[in-house]
Amino acid sequence: MSCNVTTRHSRSGRSAPHAIVIGGSISGLFAALLLMRHGWSVDVYERTAGALAGRGAGIVAQPELREALAAAGIGDIGAVGVQVETRILLDADGRELM
Repeated sequence: MSCNVTTRHSRSGRSAPHAIVIGGSISGLFAALLLMRHGWSVDVYERTAGALAGRGAGIVAQPELREALAAAGIGDIGAVGVQVETRILLDADGRELM
């Protein structure tokens, strides 16, 4: 993800910082949301060769991510997925590591 900062004039005539976020992944969208909540004007650009359908499968909201989202003022994300109670880490051969 990269970011380019310029200044734009809003409809009220005041200048506001403007960011261009390259990459519409969860981190790019999260950065854009936080910037917008702090008064920035933001454009997000994503480039992909195919349709975005089916993307994001397997994204896991670890406790640290949930804490960061809560700190950013984003409400409960439980409605967009299922809660996982346990995790198992496997090596390349499928053996359990933890």
